[in-house]
Amino acid sequence: MWFYLLIAGLGAIVVALIWAVLFRKDLRADQARDVDVYRAQLDELERDKARGVISEAEAERLRLEISRRLLEADKKSDQNSETEPSNAPKSAAIALAAVVALVVFGGGAALYHQLGAAGMPDQPLTERKLAAQERYETRPTQLEAESDAPEHAANIPQEDLDLIQALRDTLETRPNDPVGHRLLAKNEARIGNFVAAREAQSRVVAIAGPEDATVDDLLLLAEIMVYGAEGYISPEAEAIFAEVLRRNENVPTARYYYGLMLAQTGRPDLAYDFWKPLPHTADPQMPWYDAVVQQLPEVAFLAGERYDSAAADAEMTANGPDQAAIEAAQAMNEDDRNAMIRDMVDRLTTRIDEEGGTAEDYAQLIISQTVLGDEALARETLANARAEFSGDQAALDILADAERRARLDQ
Repeated sequence: MWFYLLIAGLGAIVVALIWAVLFRKDLRADQARDVDVYRAQLDELERDKARGVISEAEAERLRLEISRRLLEADKKSDQNSETEPSNAPKSAAIALAAVVALVVFGGGAALYHQLGAAGMPDQPLTERKLAAQERYETRPTQLEAESDAPEHAANIPQEDLDLIQALRDTLETRPNDPVGHRLLAKNEARIGNFVAAREAQSRVVAIAGPEDATVDDLLLLAEIMVYGAEGYISPEAEAIFAEVLRRNENVPTARYYYGLMLAQTGRPDLAYDFWKPLPHTADPQMPWYDAVVQQLPEVAFLAGERYDSAAADAEMTANGPDQAAIEAAQAMNEDDRNAMIRDMVDRLTTRIDEEGGTAEDYAQLIISQTVLGDEALARETLANARAEFSGDQAALDILADAERRARLDQ
Protein backbone atom coordinates (compact mmCIF):
# COMPACT_ATOMS: atom_id res chain seq x y z
CA MET A 1 0.00 0.00 0.00
CA TRP A 2 2.75 2.46 0.93
CA PHE A 3 4.47 1.76 -2.39
CA TYR A 4 1.38 2.70 -4.38
CA LEU A 5 0.83 5.84 -2.27
CA LEU A 6 4.43 6.89 -2.88
CA ILE A 7 4.13 6.36 -6.63
CA ALA A 8 0.82 8.24 -6.73
CA GLY A 9 2.36 11.14 -4.83
CA LEU A 10 5.33 11.35 -7.18
CA GLY A 11 2.97 11.24 -10.16
CA ALA A 12 0.89 14.05 -8.68
CA ILE A 13 4.01 16.19 -8.27
CA VAL A 14 5.00 15.60 -11.90
CA VAL A 15 1.50 16.49 -13.11
CA ALA A 16 1.38 19.60 -10.92
CA LEU A 17 4.69 20.85 -12.31
CA ILE A 18 3.51 20.34 -15.88
CA TRP A 19 0.17 22.03 -15.15
CA ALA A 20 2.02 24.99 -13.64
CA VAL A 21 3.73 25.49 -16.97
CA LEU A 22 0.52 25.08 -18.98
CA PHE A 23 -1.43 27.63 -16.90
CA ARG A 24 1.34 30.13 -16.17
CA LYS A 25 0.80 33.81 -16.91
CA ASP A 26 2.10 35.18 -20.18
CA LEU A 27 5.53 36.65 -19.47
CA ARG A 28 5.54 38.99 -22.38
CA ALA A 29 3.36 41.57 -20.64
CA ASP A 30 5.91 41.86 -17.84
CA GLN A 31 8.74 42.06 -20.32
CA ALA A 32 6.90 44.78 -22.31
CA ARG A 33 6.56 46.78 -19.11
CA ASP A 34 10.31 46.42 -18.55
CA VAL A 35 10.92 47.90 -22.01
CA ASP A 36 8.67 50.88 -21.21
CA VAL A 37 10.43 51.45 -17.87
CA TYR A 38 13.89 51.52 -19.48
CA ARG A 39 12.68 53.93 -22.17
CA ALA A 40 11.22 56.20 -19.51
CA GLN A 41 14.55 56.07 -17.67
CA LEU A 42 16.35 57.22 -20.83
CA ASP A 43 13.95 60.15 -21.18
CA GLU A 44 14.43 61.09 -17.53
CA LEU A 45 18.18 60.87 -17.96
CA GLU A 46 18.10 63.36 -20.83
CA ARG A 47 16.04 65.76 -18.72
CA ASP A 48 18.48 65.49 -15.78
CA LYS A 49 21.39 66.17 -18.11
CA ALA A 50 19.63 69.22 -19.58
CA ARG A 51 19.02 70.64 -16.09
CA GLY A 52 22.66 70.07 -15.17
CA VAL A 53 21.86 67.60 -12.42
CA ILE A 54 24.46 65.11 -13.71
CA SER A 55 27.65 65.55 -15.71
CA GLU A 56 28.09 64.61 -19.35
CA ALA A 57 30.40 61.67 -18.45
CA GLU A 58 27.98 60.32 -15.84
CA ALA A 59 25.07 60.71 -18.24
CA GLU A 60 26.93 58.79 -20.92
CA ARG A 61 27.74 55.94 -18.53
CA LEU A 62 24.10 55.67 -17.36
CA ARG A 63 22.83 55.92 -20.92
CA LEU A 64 24.95 52.91 -21.95
CA GLU A 65 23.82 50.82 -19.00
CA ILE A 66 20.11 51.60 -19.48
CA SER A 67 20.40 51.01 -23.23
CA ARG A 68 21.99 47.59 -22.58
CA ARG A 69 19.13 46.59 -20.30
CA LEU A 70 16.58 47.95 -22.77
CA LEU A 71 18.05 45.86 -25.60
CA GLU A 72 18.10 42.73 -23.45
CA ALA A 73 14.46 43.16 -22.39
CA ASP A 74 13.39 43.85 -25.96
CA LYS A 75 15.26 40.74 -27.18
CA LYS A 76 13.52 38.51 -24.59
CA SER A 77 10.16 39.93 -25.58
CA ASP A 78 10.81 39.08 -29.25
CA GLN A 79 11.93 35.53 -28.42
CA ASN A 80 8.86 34.82 -26.32
CA SER A 81 6.61 36.20 -29.03
CA GLU A 82 8.02 33.51 -31.37
CA THR A 83 7.93 30.56 -28.97
CA GLU A 84 4.93 31.19 -26.69
CA PRO A 85 1.31 31.72 -27.68
CA SER A 86 -0.01 34.94 -26.32
CA ASN A 87 -3.55 33.91 -25.61
CA ALA A 88 -3.90 30.13 -25.86
CA PRO A 89 -7.52 29.07 -25.45
CA LYS A 90 -8.26 28.02 -21.91
CA SER A 91 -10.17 24.95 -23.07
CA ALA A 92 -7.17 23.73 -25.06
CA ALA A 93 -4.92 24.11 -22.02
CA ILE A 94 -7.38 22.15 -19.88
CA ALA A 95 -7.60 19.37 -22.49
CA LEU A 96 -3.81 19.15 -22.70
CA ALA A 97 -3.55 19.05 -18.92
CA ALA A 98 -6.03 16.17 -18.84
CA VAL A 99 -4.01 14.27 -21.43
CA VAL A 100 -0.82 14.80 -19.41
CA ALA A 101 -2.48 13.44 -16.27
CA LEU A 102 -3.80 10.43 -18.18
CA VAL A 103 -0.38 9.66 -19.66
CA VAL A 104 1.45 9.99 -16.32
CA PHE A 105 -0.97 7.96 -14.23
CA GLY A 106 -2.46 5.63 -16.86
CA GLY A 107 0.79 5.05 -18.73
CA GLY A 108 2.73 4.53 -15.51
CA ALA A 109 0.18 1.99 -14.25
CA ALA A 110 0.22 0.12 -17.58
CA LEU A 111 4.01 0.03 -17.68
CA TYR A 112 4.23 -1.27 -14.11
CA HIS A 113 1.59 -3.90 -14.88
CA GLN A 114 3.76 -5.06 -17.78
CA LEU A 115 7.19 -4.94 -16.13
CA GLY A 116 6.60 -4.73 -12.39
CA ALA A 117 5.87 -7.39 -9.82
CA ALA A 118 3.33 -6.23 -7.27
CA GLY A 119 3.92 -7.62 -3.81
CA MET A 120 7.34 -9.04 -4.62
CA PRO A 121 9.70 -8.54 -1.67
CA ASP A 122 13.22 -7.19 -1.92
CA GLN A 123 15.79 -9.61 -3.36
CA PRO A 124 19.14 -8.91 -1.72
CA LEU A 125 22.17 -10.28 -3.53
CA THR A 126 22.96 -12.69 -0.70
CA GLU A 127 19.49 -14.23 -0.82
CA ARG A 128 19.61 -14.54 -4.59
CA LYS A 129 22.92 -16.37 -4.35
CA LEU A 130 21.51 -18.70 -1.73
CA ALA A 131 18.48 -19.39 -3.94
CA ALA A 132 20.78 -20.07 -6.88
CA GLN A 133 22.84 -22.44 -4.76
CA GLU A 134 19.72 -24.33 -3.67
CA ARG A 135 18.57 -24.55 -7.31
CA TYR A 136 22.00 -25.85 -8.25
CA GLU A 137 22.00 -28.51 -5.55
CA THR A 138 18.45 -29.74 -6.12
CA ARG A 139 18.34 -29.84 -9.94
CA PRO A 140 17.29 -33.04 -11.71
CA THR A 141 19.74 -35.78 -12.59
CA GLN A 142 20.50 -36.84 -16.15
CA LEU A 143 18.14 -39.81 -15.95
CA GLU A 144 15.33 -37.63 -14.59
CA ALA A 145 15.84 -35.06 -17.33
CA GLU A 146 15.92 -37.73 -20.03
CA SER A 147 12.72 -39.30 -18.73
CA ASP A 148 10.93 -35.94 -19.03
CA ALA A 149 12.25 -35.18 -22.52
CA PRO A 150 9.93 -35.82 -25.48
CA GLU A 151 10.73 -38.53 -27.98
CA HIS A 152 12.49 -37.46 -31.15
CA ALA A 153 11.04 -38.94 -34.30
CA ALA A 154 13.62 -38.62 -37.07
CA ASN A 155 12.86 -39.38 -40.70
CA ILE A 156 15.65 -41.90 -41.31
CA PRO A 157 15.75 -44.18 -44.35
CA GLN A 158 15.16 -47.83 -43.50
CA GLU A 159 18.52 -48.89 -44.94
CA ASP A 160 20.27 -46.56 -42.46
CA LEU A 161 18.27 -48.02 -39.59
CA ASP A 162 19.24 -51.49 -40.72
CA LEU A 163 22.92 -50.51 -40.73
CA ILE A 164 22.66 -49.07 -37.23
CA GLN A 165 20.97 -52.24 -36.00
CA ALA A 166 23.73 -54.30 -37.58
CA LEU A 167 26.29 -52.16 -35.75
CA ARG A 168 24.46 -52.72 -32.47
CA ASP A 169 24.48 -56.46 -33.03
CA THR A 170 28.18 -56.46 -33.88
CA LEU A 171 29.14 -54.51 -30.77
CA GLU A 172 27.36 -56.99 -28.52
CA THR A 173 30.18 -59.36 -29.36
CA ARG A 174 32.85 -56.61 -29.28
CA PRO A 175 32.18 -54.73 -26.03
CA ASN A 176 35.70 -53.22 -25.91
CA ASP A 177 35.76 -51.71 -29.39
CA PRO A 178 36.00 -47.92 -28.81
CA VAL A 179 35.83 -47.05 -32.51
CA GLY A 180 32.64 -49.05 -32.98
CA HIS A 181 30.96 -47.63 -29.90
CA ARG A 182 31.95 -44.09 -30.90
CA LEU A 183 30.42 -44.63 -34.33
CA LEU A 184 27.31 -46.09 -32.76
CA ALA A 185 26.98 -43.11 -30.39
CA LYS A 186 27.08 -40.63 -33.27
CA ASN A 187 24.54 -42.56 -35.30
CA GLU A 188 22.17 -43.08 -32.37
CA ALA A 189 22.31 -39.34 -31.73
CA ARG A 190 21.69 -38.65 -35.43
CA ILE A 191 18.39 -40.52 -35.31
CA GLY A 192 17.38 -38.87 -32.02
CA ASN A 193 18.00 -41.90 -29.80
CA PHE A 194 20.00 -39.93 -27.24
CA VAL A 195 19.73 -42.41 -24.38
CA ALA A 196 21.31 -45.14 -26.50
CA ALA A 197 23.86 -42.61 -27.80
CA ARG A 198 24.82 -41.69 -24.24
CA GLU A 199 25.22 -45.33 -23.30
CA ALA A 200 27.42 -46.02 -26.33
CA GLN A 201 29.65 -43.00 -25.78
CA SER A 202 29.86 -43.77 -22.06
CA ARG A 203 31.25 -47.12 -23.08
CA VAL A 204 33.94 -45.36 -25.15
CA VAL A 205 35.01 -43.34 -22.11
CA ALA A 206 34.88 -46.38 -19.84
CA ILE A 207 37.11 -48.39 -22.19
CA ALA A 208 39.80 -45.69 -22.15
CA GLY A 209 39.29 -44.84 -18.49
CA PRO A 210 37.98 -41.45 -17.27
CA GLU A 211 41.50 -40.03 -16.86
CA ASP A 212 42.78 -41.30 -20.21
CA ALA A 213 39.73 -40.56 -22.34
CA THR A 214 40.38 -37.82 -24.88
CA VAL A 215 38.86 -34.35 -24.63
CA ASP A 216 36.93 -35.00 -27.84
CA ASP A 217 35.36 -38.17 -26.43
CA LEU A 218 34.43 -36.41 -23.19
CA LEU A 219 32.89 -33.48 -25.07
CA LEU A 220 30.91 -35.79 -27.33
CA LEU A 221 29.50 -37.63 -24.31
CA ALA A 222 28.57 -34.41 -22.50
CA GLU A 223 26.95 -32.87 -25.59
CA ILE A 224 24.88 -36.01 -26.19
CA MET A 225 23.69 -35.73 -22.59
CA VAL A 226 22.71 -32.08 -23.15
CA TYR A 227 20.77 -32.95 -26.31
CA GLY A 228 19.05 -35.81 -24.54
CA ALA A 229 17.98 -33.44 -21.75
CA GLU A 230 16.60 -30.84 -24.17
CA GLY A 231 19.40 -28.32 -23.52
CA TYR A 232 19.50 -28.81 -19.76
CA ILE A 233 22.93 -29.26 -18.12
CA SER A 234 22.62 -32.06 -15.57
CA PRO A 235 25.07 -32.61 -12.69
CA GLU A 236 26.55 -35.54 -14.63
CA ALA A 237 27.10 -33.46 -17.78
CA GLU A 238 28.50 -30.63 -15.67
CA ALA A 239 31.08 -32.98 -14.16
CA ILE A 240 32.32 -33.92 -17.63
CA PHE A 241 32.58 -30.31 -18.80
CA ALA A 242 34.41 -29.50 -15.56
CA GLU A 243 36.91 -32.29 -16.26
CA VAL A 244 37.57 -30.90 -19.75
CA LEU A 245 38.11 -27.42 -18.30
CA ARG A 246 40.41 -28.85 -15.65
CA ARG A 247 42.60 -30.12 -18.46
CA ASN A 248 42.34 -26.94 -20.52
CA GLU A 249 40.27 -24.02 -19.29
CA ASN A 250 40.09 -22.47 -22.76
CA VAL A 251 38.18 -25.21 -24.63
CA PRO A 252 35.35 -23.13 -26.19
CA THR A 253 32.63 -25.80 -26.18
CA ALA A 254 33.22 -26.64 -22.53
CA ARG A 255 33.23 -22.94 -21.60
CA TYR A 256 29.93 -22.41 -23.39
CA TYR A 257 28.09 -25.30 -21.77
CA TYR A 258 29.53 -24.68 -18.33
CA GLY A 259 28.48 -21.06 -18.58
CA LEU A 260 25.03 -22.20 -19.73
CA MET A 261 24.75 -24.37 -16.64
CA LEU A 262 25.60 -21.36 -14.45
CA ALA A 263 23.00 -19.24 -16.23
CA GLN A 264 20.38 -21.98 -15.80
CA THR A 265 20.98 -22.09 -12.06
CA GLY A 266 20.74 -18.32 -11.53
CA ARG A 267 24.37 -17.21 -11.67
CA PRO A 268 24.67 -14.96 -14.76
CA ASP A 269 27.60 -13.18 -13.09
CA LEU A 270 29.67 -16.37 -13.28
CA ALA A 271 28.29 -17.36 -16.69
CA TYR A 272 29.44 -14.02 -18.10
CA ASP A 273 33.04 -14.77 -17.14
CA PHE A 274 32.91 -18.03 -19.09
CA TRP A 275 31.19 -16.57 -22.14
CA LYS A 276 32.90 -13.22 -22.55
CA PRO A 277 35.90 -14.41 -24.64
CA LEU A 278 33.92 -16.85 -26.81
CA PRO A 279 32.85 -14.48 -29.63
CA HIS A 280 36.52 -13.74 -30.25
CA THR A 281 38.15 -17.13 -29.62
CA ALA A 282 35.59 -19.71 -30.76
CA ASP A 283 34.97 -21.00 -34.26
CA PRO A 284 31.89 -19.21 -35.71
CA GLN A 285 30.87 -22.55 -37.24
CA MET A 286 30.21 -24.02 -33.79
CA PRO A 287 26.47 -24.83 -33.49
CA TRP A 288 26.17 -22.75 -30.32
CA TYR A 289 28.19 -19.75 -31.57
CA ASP A 290 25.22 -17.62 -32.70
CA ALA A 291 23.38 -18.37 -29.45
CA VAL A 292 26.20 -17.14 -27.25
CA VAL A 293 26.67 -13.98 -29.37
CA GLN A 294 22.96 -13.18 -29.08
CA GLN A 295 22.65 -13.99 -25.38
CA LEU A 296 25.90 -12.45 -24.15
CA PRO A 297 24.58 -8.84 -23.90
CA GLU A 298 21.61 -9.99 -21.79
CA VAL A 299 23.82 -12.16 -19.56
CA ALA A 300 26.20 -9.21 -19.15
CA PHE A 301 23.25 -6.98 -18.16
CA LEU A 302 22.04 -9.50 -15.57
CA ALA A 303 25.60 -9.76 -14.26
CA GLY A 304 25.81 -5.98 -13.85
CA GLU A 305 28.41 -5.69 -16.60
CA ARG A 306 28.51 -3.66 -19.80
CA TYR A 307 29.38 -5.68 -22.88
CA ASP A 308 30.29 -3.68 -25.96
CA SER A 309 30.81 -6.11 -28.84
CA ALA A 310 32.15 -3.38 -31.13
CA ALA A 311 34.75 -2.33 -28.57
CA ALA A 312 35.72 -5.95 -27.94
CA ASP A 313 36.09 -6.55 -31.68
CA ALA A 314 38.23 -3.44 -32.04
CA GLU A 315 40.43 -4.52 -29.14
CA MET A 316 40.83 -7.99 -30.63
CA THR A 317 41.70 -6.55 -34.02
CA ALA A 318 44.24 -4.16 -32.52
CA ASN A 319 45.95 -6.62 -30.22
CA GLY A 320 45.90 -9.77 -32.33
CA PRO A 321 45.73 -13.22 -30.71
CA ASP A 322 46.64 -13.58 -27.06
CA GLN A 323 47.82 -16.80 -25.46
CA ALA A 324 44.31 -17.68 -24.31
CA ALA A 325 43.01 -17.43 -27.87
CA ILE A 326 45.83 -19.59 -29.14
CA GLU A 327 45.19 -22.25 -26.50
CA ALA A 328 41.45 -22.14 -27.15
CA ALA A 329 42.11 -22.75 -30.82
CA GLN A 330 43.78 -26.04 -29.99
CA ALA A 331 40.33 -27.54 -29.31
CA MET A 332 39.25 -26.95 -32.94
CA ASN A 333 39.97 -29.18 -35.87
CA GLU A 334 43.19 -28.36 -37.66
CA ASP A 335 41.71 -26.47 -40.61
CA ASP A 336 39.42 -24.26 -38.49
CA ARG A 337 42.14 -23.64 -35.94
CA ASN A 338 44.69 -22.60 -38.53
CA ALA A 339 42.19 -20.35 -40.32
CA MET A 340 41.29 -18.54 -37.12
CA ILE A 341 44.88 -18.09 -35.97
CA ARG A 342 46.09 -17.06 -39.42
CA ASP A 343 43.43 -14.36 -39.61
CA MET A 344 44.50 -12.94 -36.26
CA VAL A 345 48.19 -13.26 -37.16
CA ASP A 346 47.60 -11.30 -40.36
CA ARG A 347 45.96 -8.49 -38.43
CA LEU A 348 48.77 -8.39 -35.88
CA THR A 349 51.44 -8.48 -38.60
CA THR A 350 49.78 -5.59 -40.43
CA ARG A 351 49.61 -3.51 -37.29
CA ILE A 352 53.27 -4.15 -36.41
CA ASP A 353 54.36 -3.29 -39.96
CA GLU A 354 52.33 -0.08 -40.06
CA GLU A 355 52.56 1.18 -36.47
CA GLY A 356 55.35 -0.79 -34.85
CA GLY A 357 54.86 -3.05 -31.88
CA THR A 358 55.96 -3.88 -28.36
CA ALA A 359 58.03 -6.85 -27.33
CA GLU A 360 54.81 -8.52 -26.17
CA ASP A 361 53.31 -8.05 -29.66
CA TYR A 362 56.32 -9.71 -31.26
CA ALA A 363 56.17 -12.53 -28.72
CA GLN A 364 52.52 -13.23 -29.59
CA LEU A 365 53.34 -13.16 -33.28
CA ILE A 366 56.28 -15.57 -32.89
CA ILE A 367 54.22 -18.09 -30.93
CA SER A 368 51.28 -17.83 -33.36
CA GLN A 369 53.52 -18.35 -36.39
CA THR A 370 54.96 -21.44 -34.74
CA VAL A 371 51.46 -22.82 -34.08
CA LEU A 372 50.76 -22.42 -37.79
CA GLY A 373 53.92 -24.35 -38.61
CA ASP A 374 55.78 -21.30 -40.02
CA GLU A 375 58.95 -21.96 -38.03
CA ALA A 376 61.22 -20.22 -40.54
CA LEU A 377 58.99 -17.11 -40.47
CA ALA A 378 58.87 -17.23 -36.67
CA ARG A 379 62.70 -17.30 -36.52
CA GLU A 380 62.83 -14.35 -38.92
CA THR A 381 60.36 -12.40 -36.76
CA LEU A 382 62.43 -13.25 -33.68
CA ALA A 383 65.63 -12.00 -35.32
CA ASN A 384 63.97 -8.76 -36.44
CA ALA A 385 62.54 -8.18 -32.97
CA ARG A 386 65.90 -8.73 -31.30
CA ALA A 387 67.49 -6.24 -33.67
CA GLU A 388 64.79 -3.68 -32.89
CA PHE A 389 65.06 -4.11 -29.11
CA SER A 390 68.82 -4.70 -28.97
CA GLY A 391 69.33 -2.16 -26.20
CA ASP A 392 66.30 -3.11 -24.09
CA GLN A 393 67.10 -6.01 -21.77
CA ALA A 394 63.53 -6.33 -20.49
CA ALA A 395 62.23 -6.65 -24.05
CA LEU A 396 64.94 -9.16 -24.89
CA ASP A 397 63.89 -11.26 -21.89
CA ILE A 398 60.30 -11.30 -23.20
CA LEU A 399 61.53 -12.42 -26.61
CA ALA A 400 63.69 -15.12 -25.04
CA ASP A 401 60.66 -16.45 -23.18
CA ALA A 402 58.69 -16.49 -26.45
CA GLU A 403 61.55 -18.37 -28.10
CA ARG A 404 61.45 -20.98 -25.35
CA ARG A 405 57.67 -21.34 -25.47
CA ALA A 406 57.75 -21.66 -29.26
CA ARG A 407 60.56 -24.21 -28.90
CA LEU A 408 62.78 -22.26 -31.26
CA ASP A 409 65.71 -22.64 -28.87
CA GLN A 410 66.04 -26.37 -29.60
